[in-house]
Amino acid sequence: MDKMETPGIPFFEEVDLKKPSEECQKLLPTLPREKTWDGSYYYQYEGFWFRAIPLDAIIRFQKHFQAEDEDVFIVTSAKSGTTWLKALTFVPARKDFPLSRSPLHSSSPHELVRFLEYDLYYMKTEDPNLQEIPRPRFLATHLPYQLLPQPVKDSKCRILYMC
Repeated sequence: MDKMETPGIPFFEEVDLKKPSEECQKLLPTLPREKTWDGSYYYQYEGFWFRAIPLDAIIRFQKHFQAEDEDVFIVTSAKSGTTWLKALTFVPARKDFPLSRSPLHSSSPHELVRFLEYDLYYMKTEDPNLQEIPRPRFLATHLPYQLLPQPVKDSKCRILYMC
């Protein structure tokens, strides 16, 4: 059976950038897994199901991310209004831009509030330089609260959680 084509969005297995890290490759055989309709696998990690390559990014995010007290996290499930929520959160908090010159006039909310596990850690050979993100840092994730790194939970950062 052929894989269903989605224009512009490759399947994770088709992205030819790198394989999961050695650490992740060692972990995968120890995790419960289920084969999907397209022949790839989902792996159960800490009670949730993920494909291998995003799982690698999630593990790196959990191990290496250092939260700052002024960080703002937008935590949502996929397809739950994330784009809308990113825009609504970004505008009032970034008072350094008058509304008439808001970056939202020329940039997508996804460019202004980056996904940690997909934009910043996904398919990268090294950890991202998060010091380049203007303060306060607005960051997004589709991870459930239980999987957020401990430094996030221990910090005084704000978490906007929509489930």
